[in-house]
Amino acid sequence: MDVYLSEATSCMPLYRDELFHDVVCKKTYGNISQVWHLPGHIVLTTNDSRKLFTFDCIPVALQQNFDQKFLDIRNLQSPLLSCLMLTEDIIALVDKEGHVRLMRFSENCTWVPWGELDLCQSNSAEVVSVSWIKSVHQLVWCERRHSPAFLSSQQTSRYCVCRGQLPANFNSSKVSGPCQSSILLHNVLSCDVDAISPEALFISLKHDENKVSVYMIFDFVEDVMTLYVGDRFITAEINDGIDFQEAALMCLTSLALMEPGQGDCGVRVDEAEGHAVVLSSSGTVEILAFSKDNGKRQRSKRKVQLSKCDVNFASAHETLWFLHKQMLGIVSGKTVSLYSLKDGAKLCEAEFDEEFKAVTVVPSRSPVFLAWILTPDQLYGLQGKDLSTKEVFTTPDKLPSDELLQTEILRLARLQEKKSEGFNIELSQELLKLKEKWNSSGGLHQQSEVAQILDTVDHNQLRQWQSLIGLDGGDLLNFEFVCRLLFHLEPAKVLQFAKCAEYVSEQAVGVSAFVRKKHSLIYYKAACECLPDCQTSTNPKLAAAAKAKLILASQCDSHEEKALKCYLRHGLWTEAVELLREVDTDDREVRERLKNSKHSAEESLLPTLLHITVTCLAQNQVLSNYVTDLFELMPNWKSFLSFSKVATDRPGIRQQQLSTSVHDVFVVDGSNGVPLESDDGLTSSPHRTNQSLDCLLRYVVPLFMQCSLKLEKSLWLRLSHSNAAIKQVP
Repeated sequence: MDVYLSEATSCMPLYRDELFHDVVCKKTYGNISQVWHLPGHIVLTTNDSRKLFTFDCIPVALQQNFDQKFLDIRNLQSPLLSCLMLTEDIIALVDKEGHVRLMRFSENCTWVPWGELDLCQSNSAEVVSVSWIKSVHQLVWCERRHSPAFLSSQQTSRYCVCRGQLPANFNSSKVSGPCQSSILLHNVLSCDVDAISPEALFISLKHDENKVSVYMIFDFVEDVMTLYVGDRFITAEINDGIDFQEAALMCLTSLALMEPGQGDCGVRVDEAEGHAVVLSSSGTVEILAFSKDNGKRQRSKRKVQLSKCDVNFASAHETLWFLHKQMLGIVSGKTVSLYSLKDGAKLCEAEFDEEFKAVTVVPSRSPVFLAWILTPDQLYGLQGKDLSTKEVFTTPDKLPSDELLQTEILRLARLQEKKSEGFNIELSQELLKLKEKWNSSGGLHQQSEVAQILDTVDHNQLRQWQSLIGLDGGDLLNFEFVCRLLFHLEPAKVLQFAKCAEYVSEQAVGVSAFVRKKHSLIYYKAACECLPDCQTSTNPKLAAAAKAKLILASQCDSHEEKALKCYLRHGLWTEAVELLREVDTDDREVRERLKNSKHSAEESLLPTLLHITVTCLAQNQVLSNYVTDLFELMPNWKSFLSFSKVATDRPGIRQQQLSTSVHDVFVVDGSNGVPLESDDGLTSSPHRTNQSLDCLLRYVVPLFMQCSLKLEKSLWLRLSHSNAAIKQVP
């Protein structure tokens, strides 16, 4: 593996890079105290953690927002202890007095206050460490409490581990009120708490060279604690809290046999991998893992010995090291060494300039970076490149067997290879069949969908693409110009071009899925907004279809409705009905997922879209061609009621260019009956049948659109008679 360093502002598209240079490089606001890397953000404190600065990855189009609200706090009353990422866009700032500020990174890339709460119930209490258990929405912290002086000759400290519950809907509504807390662990020593998985907590006692090492894993799903003392462990139910001293006495034999001072290099936890790692200056590594296999929860502990590991025993507690997936990295002087956690083997060793001097190693929350290294004058992202090569099947004797060739193009390659060995009648017949099949495909391109969308952006061209789509600090003018040009000449390629921009953006922005999504959607949105009228294109129909797909890909507000109207305005009836089917399928999937959960599904958009579609198709006198498809989307009477409710209870629905007036859409005469036959009787002519069906629709559909939730019995009878009459039509 090749390991290299990159400055933070060059490997992440951080906004306010000038301020970042002042804070990190020039130390304008004091020495750096702590640094946190969260996906899409770098949070740091200065001046003994009393000044806070946040640097974010913001899309180019939003960087000129003059109402931008940055998360900078220049005077914290209590030093900041930790910055926790609760969701993809909500963080918690916890200070040592237990005060918590919740902040949300909104869709327009500004920080919005999301609530405040206090963890400690006593003003004299202090938070030592804090963590977040995602699955149960709980904050867990180690709290130091001072015993009153009158109870002893001098004031003493005692510790406990507590947990506080956040509301289940905290990610959708602001948090207010006190935090409901309870004690998890009594009579414990000072300890560090870290999430070892989204549903489990790892607790390690603060290292003391005169004491033995004790570790605990709390499973919040099964409410079980596992306490590790040496090679022995015990389990106990959490219930209303556990007395640590009583639990430790149950492992008295192991306590007596253990040697103190183990784990003198500290503990690191990797929540993504589900393990905690304890490093000793002797090179011994203890790995405590928590995992799930086929629904069964498993806990394990094992040891490995690092090969050729040199750690200074005198300064072991100052050792700079980190975890990344199944690797352990140690930073010593100007050298960075990587070891495998599977067998302890040394993977690589990299030396940097003589001026390189690491001050702090910050764990990374992104797979793109191994870790972050803070030096006296810069913050670097440590990245690695796997140089191991895989065997390439190039020679004919290494091709897989015939039964493994799952695509026709690979099958053709095998047949051509056999053909070169000599003539074979069966071989020639199979080649002829393939040729006939492909000739009947109408000249379609023989390439995969993935190739059509992405294998077009080469890695060597990424830098040019970054300039084109504004990732080098520019704007989107060039991107919009290309979109308009393609829209005029070859509109079918506009969506492909936007997808290429999305691909390049994802490759360039090594951050969270939430931030990558914002970077990606900005290109679809920009393409939609810059395109001219579809009639200006050389192929208006293809242009309208491409624009509708861009609207859907942009995921803007009411994107399904806007895309549907784009289809309808340009006469793309089949595409409009197909979009309704997709919306219906998505609705069914959402209802199925939420069937056994406490959450309720949002109101379906389908009745609104059906109302718009039926109206437009009737206006253009093509409703009879699609009535079967539309009615399949309303399989029961409740759907009809929802459909009518759209027209009666939501009069604000309008189609802009498309009128929704019943009189504009339908020809309603004074006849009390439903005219289904002509004077000379029914005929089998398709044209005559469509005319009869149109007459029925012009009469029945307005009744559905005007009825209330309580449909009159006469309407249902009339409808049933009408359906019976339709069946008589040849």
